[in-house]
Amino acid sequence: MVGAIPVHLVAGVWGTLIVPASNPDASYVTQLIGIVVIGVFTFVVSFAIWTILKMTMGIRVDREAEITGLDISEMGMEAYPDFVQAK
Repeated sequence: MVGAIPVHLVAGVWGTLIVPASNPDASYVTQLIGIVVIGVFTFVVSFAIWTILKMTMGIRVDREAEITGLDISEMGMEAYPDFVQAK
């Protein structure tokens, strides 16, 4: 399983920071400023969107669906029928 943070955040920062190694016109300071600006922008916009979603329609499922599992409550079937759950 590949996580979103290692793939997008870490690889994105690495890709941005390595540019000056192959491009003499690029600067590490400029690249770092870009990383910070993009990070702040992404945080602010994401926070605003999640706040609006939470206030309008909610971001959690009801307790019954959470306990039952979204595969059953939304799709009507088990996603992993051969998987044995420990009780």
